[in-house]
Amino acid sequence: MVLTVEKQKPGALPMISKALPALFNSPSTVFLTAKVMDILFRGVPINCSSTDFGPKAICTMIRANPKGLKKLNDDIFLFSFFGTKNYTIDDGRFTVKRGVRNAKEVGTVVKFNGKEIQDVWSGPECNALRGTDSTIFPPFIDDSEDIVSFAPDLCRSLGAKFKHKIVYKGIPGNHYTADLGDMSSNPEEKCFCPTPTTCLKKGAFDISKCVGAPIVLTLPHFYETDPSYLETVEGLHPEKEKHQIFLNFEPMTGTPLGARKRLQFNIPIHAIKKVALMKELPDALVPLFWVEEGLELDQKFIDLLDSQLFMALRIVGVSKWVIIVLGLAMIGGGVGLHYYRKDKMPSTVTKVSPPPEKF
Repeated sequence: MVLTVEKQKPGALPMISKALPALFNSPSTVFLTAKVMDILFRGVPINCSSTDFGPKAICTMIRANPKGLKKLNDDIFLFSFFGTKNYTIDDGRFTVKRGVRNAKEVGTVVKFNGKEIQDVWSGPECNALRGTDSTIFPPFIDDSEDIVSFAPDLCRSLGAKFKHKIVYKGIPGNHYTADLGDMSSNPEEKCFCPTPTTCLKKGAFDISKCVGAPIVLTLPHFYETDPSYLETVEGLHPEKEKHQIFLNFEPMTGTPLGARKRLQFNIPIHAIKKVALMKELPDALVPLFWVEEGLELDQKFIDLLDSQLFMALRIVGVSKWVIIVLGLAMIGGGVGLHYYRKDKMPSTVTKVSPPPEKF
C-alpha cells in the first residue's frame, strides 16, 4: 500500500503513516507475521472502523475500489494475494493460428483480448505477442529453435533455450531452460525497465505495470539473479534442481513431456522518511513466497505416444530394411536363375555355308 501511494500520490504519505496503526492494529514493524493460508487465500484484515481523518480517508478509497480485497463486513476488508482469484476462470481470450497452412504456426498467438499488441510496456519489442499460448506447441522442433510462449500473468513472452537431449520413460526428447532475462544489459529488454533511467539487475522482472502492485519477480531463492540481491537477505540457498524453470519436449510432435515453472514474488523496499515504520529501511528486494507449477506426461499418454508414433516409426524402419533385403534377394535370385538356366540349356551348332559364287 505504502509503495503504491509513494509512486502514485507521494503527497499522501504523511496521512498513510498516521493511518497504518489503525488499519493494521498498531504494528511495531513494517514486516507482517501471519499464516501462509491467510497471506495467500483467506486474507489479512484491514480495519476500517476508525473515524479519524487519515484511516477514514484511506478506507473511503478502499470502498470505492476494493479490487483484490474481500469484504468481510462494512468495516473489515481482507487482503490476500490469490483469495479473489481462487475458483475463478481467467478472463483472458487468445486468438491463435490453427496451423492448417503451416504446421509450424499451430498455436501461435495473433491476438490477446482482441489486441494484436499490448500497451503495457514502453517499446513494441516488449509489447509484442510472440510464441504460443503455452497450451499447444508446434511439431518438428529443431534444436536451434527457442520454445517461446506468451504469459498473460506476466504481460510478456518468455523463451526457453535448448540445452541437451534426454530420454523420458523411453521417449527421446529435448531439454530446455528459461529465465527472466537481463534488462540492464540486453538492449531488446530495455523496454521492460520501470523507468527509462532505472533498470533492474539480471534475473529480476518488475510486473507492477502488469498487475498494478509493486511486485518484482525472480527465480526462487534468487537463482540466476545478480549476486547483490542475495547479499541483502539471509536464509536463501539457490539450487539448480529445485529452482530452475525447465521444459522437456518430444520434438517431432511438440508434445510436452514435463515442465516446471517456478517464480518468486518479491517486494522492493527502501527508506521512506515520511512513514515512521519505513524511515530506516535498507534498499533490498525482500522475498515474499515462491510458487511452482508443473506437469509430467503420465504413463497413459506415454503409451499412446509410443504406440501411435514411435511404434509406427519402428515398423517403417524395419520395413525399409526388409524391403531392401528382399529387393537385393530378388535381384540376386534373378541373376542366379539366369546363369542357372544358361548352363542347363543344350548348345546347338548351326553350320552356315556361304552361297555359291556366280560367274
